[in-house]
Amino acid sequence: MRLAMRSTFVALLLGGCVAAPHVQTEVKQVQSQSLGLAPDAQPIAAQWWKELGDPQLDRLIEQGLAENPSLVAALARVRRAEASVDVAHAAQGPQITADGQALDQRFSDHYIYPPPYAGTTRWTATAQANLNWDLDLFGRQKAVVSQAQSTAAATALDADAARLTLSTSIAQTYVSLARADRLIAVADGFVKSREQALAYTGARVRNKLASEFDLRQAETLLAQAEQARTRAQQERDLLVHALAALAGRGADFYSSIATPALRLDQVIAVPQKLPADLLGRRPDLLAGQARIDAAVAGRKVARADFLPNIDLQALAGLASIGLGNFFGLSSGVYGGGAAVHVPIFESGKLRASSGDICSASSSMTSISTPR
Repeated sequence: MRLAMRSTFVALLLGGCVAAPHVQTEVKQVQSQSLGLAPDAQPIAAQWWKELGDPQLDRLIEQGLAENPSLVAALARVRRAEASVDVAHAAQGPQITADGQALDQRFSDHYIYPPPYAGTTRWTATAQANLNWDLDLFGRQKAVVSQAQSTAAATALDADAARLTLSTSIAQTYVSLARADRLIAVADGFVKSREQALAYTGARVRNKLASEFDLRQAETLLAQAEQARTRAQQERDLLVHALAALAGRGADFYSSIATPALRLDQVIAVPQKLPADLLGRRPDLLAGQARIDAAVAGRKVARADFLPNIDLQALAGLASIGLGNFFGLSSGVYGGGAAVHVPIFESGKLRASSGDICSASSSMTSISTPR
């Protein structure tokens, strides 16, 4: 009898291993060391905008990084992804739970309980501690942890990309604001010179030294200068609105923007040694690579779903009919053993899930591969 049970157990294990689909090897990522690229290149300063030497720009970027709703949402996704990593790690270890119950129950006259319990109503009490430990023989939980870690890394890089995009946008808009202020100053100078020229031309016309055509020409040049000043002022207003939107503020923010004081005549310090793969270090590209790693780990999880899953289980506690005998040693219960789950027939569910994951992994790999 025992031999037959062992044979059946082994057959189930082997049967569960047969249905796993074959997955082609994904494209391998080229390591920077194999291309002769130094991994220890000097990094760019995190607060690079401080090189421009404008306290107002520093304040705007700090407010934008602290109050922009899109960035706040990205940071919330980072915290959620980090929590999922902790959940996946916890699933690798033993799980211990405790349960207790006290129930006033009537026992059936025609069940497993003999007289004097049959047909009576009595209190039943149980208290039990349970142990469950997934042995992870085929690396499923390890792949789940790897997938969660890669997803968390991609989410963190998304937040870094959002910070970089936001700070760059604020700095570019601020430089454009400085340009608009310079254009307004130049336009004011033109307007003043055209007003003086118009007054001079009017004096010449009154003294019969110039014609009405000269007067109309001077008026036209003045109108053109005033239009240029109006366009520069409108451009400045739009840029102030853009800065308020980037900083996550409203109309009350406009009056707080003063004339920029950028040190445009000073050369911004650049590291003497820049990596050849500088473009490949962009956070958005690194996030894409991390998502590919997560998809590859998802393949391993999908493949492990076709294989048997073995858990160690144990229990210990107390159980009795009637509360008077509950705390006695004779009420003790305990047990232990192994539980096996073998997928045999699930109407194509596992194969469909595996195909979906493999297709997503292949598409992400092809997107990241340069053509």
